[in-house]
Amino acid sequence: MSMRQCPCCQSDLTFISVLLAINPMMIRCSHCKESVKVNAMYALPIVVIVFSMAMGGWFYLESQALTLPTKLAVVGILGLIIEYAYFAGLRRGIIKSTLIEIDE
Repeated sequence: MSMRQCPCCQSDLTFISVLLAINPMMIRCSHCKESVKVNAMYALPIVVIVFSMAMGGWFYLESQALTLPTKLAVVGILGLIIEYAYFAGLRRGIIKSTLIEIDE
């Protein structure tokens, strides 16, 4: 399976660097701090879909008889799952970016 690495230092993209990115279209390499740019044609639809799902999910949770800590825990866990899927898509090249391809 081919994986993607930083174009500057050839280190692997880390989940933490994706998780801490303020802008999902520009992620900093955790090793050399080089900006990895994500193709906007891929990132923008993903952001819109995830935001829509998050809003719909929150309104659904609001309609249930759940406490606020339970709602926040559910949203947090789902957010981490979505963030990991984004990370995996970047590493595998499903989501186009400036990461370079290497063969393992």
